[in-house]
Amino acid sequence: MVRNALVVFVPLLALVFQSCGFREPVKEFFKEYTETASIEAHAINLDDVPVDKDGYKCIPSANMTSISFFMRNPQNYIINFDYKMDDENVQSVSQGDGYFVMRQESADLTVMDLSLAVDFLREIDCGGNLSSSISLTESKTLRVFDPYYFSLRCNSVPEPVRNLTVLQNNSTNTYVLAMNMPDMSGIHRDIKKITIDGESFDVSLSSSPSPSDTGLPERFLTEFDDSAWGSGANGISFSGRDGERAVYFQTDKEFQTDEYFFDVTVEDEAGLFVSSKVSDHSKQLSDVVFEADDLSTLETDDYGYAHILVDAPTETVDGSPVSDVTVYWRLYDAGGNLKTQGSGIGKADIGVATGKWRIETWAHKVGYIDSATVFSDVSASGYLFVKPSFEGISDGSRMYPYTTFEDAVNAVVSANLDYLRVEILEDVELAEEFRVEPFNAEIRAHGALTLSGTIRISGGHYLVVNSDILLGEIQMEEGALIKTRGVGASGDVVANVVYNGDLVEDSVLMEGVDSDVTQELADRFLLKNRGYYIKSLDVGGVLKGVVGVSGVKVKVDTAEGAYTVSVTGLDAAEAGSTLSVSSIADFEGNDVDVSCVTKMKVYADGILVKESNGSSTVLDLEYTGAYKYTLEVIFSDRNIEVSAQFPFEIHE
Repeated sequence: MVRNALVVFVPLLALVFQSCGFREPVKEFFKEYTETASIEAHAINLDDVPVDKDGYKCIPSANMTSISFFMRNPQNYIINFDYKMDDENVQSVSQGDGYFVMRQESADLTVMDLSLAVDFLREIDCGGNLSSSISLTESKTLRVFDPYYFSLRCNSVPEPVRNLTVLQNNSTNTYVLAMNMPDMSGIHRDIKKITIDGESFDVSLSSSPSPSDTGLPERFLTEFDDSAWGSGANGISFSGRDGERAVYFQTDKEFQTDEYFFDVTVEDEAGLFVSSKVSDHSKQLSDVVFEADDLSTLETDDYGYAHILVDAPTETVDGSPVSDVTVYWRLYDAGGNLKTQGSGIGKADIGVATGKWRIETWAHKVGYIDSATVFSDVSASGYLFVKPSFEGISDGSRMYPYTTFEDAVNAVVSANLDYLRVEILEDVELAEEFRVEPFNAEIRAHGALTLSGTIRISGGHYLVVNSDILLGEIQMEEGALIKTRGVGASGDVVANVVYNGDLVEDSVLMEGVDSDVTQELADRFLLKNRGYYIKSLDVGGVLKGVVGVSGVKVKVDTAEGAYTVSVTGLDAAEAGSTLSVSSIADFEGNDVDVSCVTKMKVYADGILVKESNGSSTVLDLEYTGAYKYTLEVIFSDRNIEVSAQFPFEIHE
């Protein structure tokens, strides 16, 4: 009976669904989830993201931050992304080159990564509103999908007070808290309050507090009382007495035998805070430890940064174990200007571009006295990057390149480095002659990019030419050298070379850094001194580029031995000039009649432009521009076929 009822019920149910238009919502549902794309969630790629008093997640500005957006994308659409921020001012700042970059991952089309640059974040820190609506457009049909909204702020958590130490006021039998107040400028200009044992004070300090500083509450003193104040039960004196923003808070707490902890909290306008806790029995943390033994010889990576790893101490000064210690750091340029700052629990990773820097580091943990402050000088070398179209604050890295070649040179000069390495990311024009002095230099580009202008290599210095870069003119002073490292085989002329000195046949002009200077490579550097060219020659078992004399003679190796062929007219070749074979000597030194010459061929950039029979030819060419010309002399002697090659120039 039940079975018969079910048979009747099923088709009836289908009829009801059909009559109620049930198919339309189902159709739309399947269409939405099979033919559209949509961002469904996102994740900030940081270990800890604090939340301010208004419930907004806040990211710091110490390092580049990336956010991953996870999409429903069943058809693997290629998506074009755009964004509109709630704050128009922040939106305007975000337009800087490399500031706000959205990329769909090629390996996984369901993920879009957003990169927020350090300089962008530092400019909007102290609560900059990053909340945005992201729009999605399918690249082929330009179909627009539903937007995705996320809320976010940029606000760095304040630094804690430093060197917090409990002292004893022996004249009143009460405690005094000595501390160095945190920096209240830059990304921490929004610090407004300090709370000590539950009592809050509004603060606004200058760089060096004084008794007349109106931003300092009355109970904070700026002068140390040598007559009355002494160390606490732990015997530790205040190490920050001569440091910046040293202040002293006179408490009402009387001496006691039991250990008593004072809580000190620094808070900003948005409610982000950091706490310190210390007693007169607290132990002091040991110093931070740099993982690199030598900070003066750091090499940058492919992105233009050297990474300095700083480990937090694992014990106190008296050897007691400790864990979860925070490393705080500040990075200054060679002129002493603060560039960036940050922190890390257990370890800090500090990225520096090519140049000389100073790093300030210290360790902090609630319940302990800060470690001593360590200042370390750092020197990093590597490629500086140049991209004229870049907009934003530059540090010479790949992401934040300089906009002129001269900026890179000035960075090396100011840092007193002895080697300049530059990679151009797009065509660059020198504003003035670049002199390779007092350092050596290396210039590269991945792809046929041009650095136009004049480069002058001073005597005793060298220029390394790397990859497929194309240069304008290289002026070489006597004793200068061109080095090549992996120059590509595109066939284009790398540079016109002018030697300002006495040219001596077979003297070295070019060396390979990691490979031989073949004739094919030497031909890519046109020596413009009339009557000379750069030829490949075995020098001590290594092929180098040496001075060759055009139009005099060349030696041609054969199975029987070397023939010597001489041609006249090459050293002063002009349109209409006649080139003639003047003499041929065989491998035994005997003269060979020049009538054995069967062909003379002229090539321009490897293309045959003139062919003549016999031992002479006229340069009656339609165009005699800046080509690489080669004369080929072909002859036969005793059934030995010989081809002699003569590089030359045609002068206007």
